[in-house]
Amino acid sequence: MKNILSKLKIELANSLKNNIIYNTSFIKKDYSSSIAVPKKHKKAAVLCLFDNKNDNLNVILTLRSKNLKNHPGQISFPGGKLNKEETNHDCAIRETYEEIGIKKKNIYTLGELNLYLSGSNFLIKPIVGITEGEYGLFLNEKEVDKIFYFPINFLFERKNLTKSCFKSKSINKTKFYYDIYWQDMRIWGTTALILVHLSRLVKNITLKNV
Repeated sequence: MKNILSKLKIELANSLKNNIIYNTSFIKKDYSSSIAVPKKHKKAAVLCLFDNKNDNLNVILTLRSKNLKNHPGQISFPGGKLNKEETNHDCAIRETYEEIGIKKKNIYTLGELNLYLSGSNFLIKPIVGITEGEYGLFLNEKEVDKIFYFPINFLFERKNLTKSCFKSKSINKTKFYYDIYWQDMRIWGTTALILVHLSRLVKNITLKNV
């Protein structure tokens, strides 16, 4: 596990590119390096947090409350909008504690991914980390209905990853987005795209260690 995590830190650092902003929906490739960010976009950060209790590297995800204004009832990482003068890292850690109760002292940061633009104009920075020691959980029921652990190696097999599509009226072209069906849950959009990219890094490391 320690060997994989140390290599993941390196892979995360190497994957960062200043000119890439990933878009939830795409035409061919699952990224865009020249996307126009709307002037009224909102900055946000999420925490892609691995659980240290399982060698399979399960990611902690949440089912958002149906009462929320943004993305109600969807599956997502802990996270939210940045406060003024708050860093992406601090935002992700704060939101994780506020939503599911994991404290800063129980989170070890491994790195970060590139930026992602959601369909609702959130410009999202994913921070990647792993839990440390014994941590407690509590649900902020105003924001979260459920916590669950998603095995990142589920995405190592192509059959577990599908693409859905829709016709974009603005550009009159078909656009795609990722869909992940796991157990009785549907993970899609930006969360799915982040998981796909994260799984590629982990899979690459895992295969090298076989």
